Amino acid sequence: MISLSVFAERLNELMLESDLNATAVAKKLCVDKSTISRYLSEEIAPTMQNAISIADLFNCSLDFLLGLSDDNLIKDFKECPPFGERLEQILKRKGKTKYALKKQTEISQSLLYYWTTGRFAPSIDNIVKIAEFLDCSVDYLIGRADYE
Repeated sequence: MISLSVFAERLNELMLESDLNATAVAKKLCVDKSTISRYLSEEIAPTMQNAISIADLFNCSLDFLLGLSDDNLIKDFKECPPFGERLEQILKRKGKTKYALKKQTEISQSLLYYWTTGRFAPSIDNIVKIAEFLDCSVDYLIGRADYE
C-alpha cells in the first residue's frame, strides 16, 4: 500500500519546484482542483491513470512519486501498453504464474481476470503489490520504462 503522506509530500515538492499550484496542475491534468487538493491533504490515492499523468507532467518515475524510491530517475518514459498484456508478458518473463500472484498478494482471481481482459485497471495499491511480487519497479511493470 502506498503512503498517502509520502505521495502528498512528493507531489507538493514537485509542484513547488515547477512553480505550479493545485489549480494549474488540475488544469494541466484535466481534473477538478478538488482532486489535487484531496491528494495534497492525504484524503485519497490517485487512480493509476492520474498517477501516470502526474509523473508524466513532472517527468519523474512513478516509484519516486509513490515513495517507493528516493531516487527521481528521469528517463525517457514510454507510452504504457494495455496492463493485461504487460502483466502476462512479465509473468512469463519472470517465470511466475497468475496462481502464485493471486496466492502471494491475495488479489482475487476475478480482479486478475478483469485486468487481463482490459475490463478494469488495477488500483495503485494493487500495482504496488504486483511490482513487489515481481521484484520490479512500478514503471517497468506498467511498461513505462525498461529498467526493473
